[in-house]
Amino acid sequence: QAFLAAAPATPTQRAEAMRRLGDREMALADKRLADGAVPDYQAAIQRYQAYLAANPRDADNDRVLYQLARAQEQGGQLDAATATLDRLLQSHPDTRYRDEVEFRHGELRFTARQYAQAEAAYSQVLQAGAGNPLRDRALYMQGWSRYKQGRLEDALESFFGVLEIKLSGQVGVADDTPLARLPGL
Repeated sequence: QAFLAAAPATPTQRAEAMRRLGDREMALADKRLADGAVPDYQAAIQRYQAYLAANPRDADNDRVLYQLARAQEQGGQLDAATATLDRLLQSHPDTRYRDEVEFRHGELRFTARQYAQAEAAYSQVLQAGAGNPLRDRALYMQGWSRYKQGRLEDALESFFGVLEIKLSGQVGVADDTPLARLPGL
């Protein structure tokens, strides 16, 4: 803050300082939450919004929008977080955070009981393939989204997919062994 107030900085330095202040506020709120205290994400939200207003075309805005959405979600502003994620995907369709954004989208939609939209978001995560660290959880939540829509057979397909992922590679079991033939099932 002192740097921003005292130094005539270049636009790049100002932007970096503003972004770092937002990250600092986010880290402080996360620490309060981890310590069992009541976190306040409003300062982080304000910092990120100020950054975006001052730097609307910055190449790193996908990261800032992602952090803003996370702060909004943690701060209980679920509709604002959803709108921010929508904005991120519209303005940065090839963002490196795409899978995480889609997963968060799914979580927010599921919480709002918008199960068809949640399913679509989880399906986007699953398109990334087997190396995606969110794959198992997205498949599981896709199953719950389908279940909540009353599509029980489709839900079972997702849940069995999770079982196959979790149980594949067991010692002494071939990868193509049907679930019904696995020991203990």
